[in-house]
Amino acid sequence: FNFDGRKHLLEYDDVLNKHREIIYKKRKEFLNAVDVRGAILEMAEKSGKDMEAFKRELEIRQQELGEQQMKQLEKMVCLKIVDTLWQEHLSYMDHVRDSVKLRSYAGRDPLVEYKSEGHKAFSQLLATLDNTIAENILKAELEELPQ
Repeated sequence: FNFDGRKHLLEYDDVLNKHREIIYKKRKEFLNAVDVRGAILEMAEKSGKDMEAFKRELEIRQQELGEQQMKQLEKMVCLKIVDTLWQEHLSYMDHVRDSVKLRSYAGRDPLVEYKSEGHKAFSQLLATLDNTIAENILKAELEELPQ
């Protein structure tokens, strides 16, 4: 009985582990990158932004802040958004895990339902990630702290 419980728990955790690997890889790329501008432009294109206008706004923003501070801002925004959306995704998946148990009364396999809901939610997470970073990169401000 306990073995079956642990086995099901591991199957549920395996779904989140696959999500975790992808998000941590993306986060590590942002963290280790010297310049994330290429990734930001790719995300903006995926989210349907007008690329010419977006590039112009990025250039204007870089002239205002300076190249080094713009790179720092881009990296910080990307990491903050990835972390925030990942936390929201984990909370949502915890809620999904609880709700799919009730579907077993309807004759559905809870694990299959969890995987299905998880796949939809993760696809949405990746799309939201691209869109949110592209939107917020131009709105973010650097605040200088007093020494």
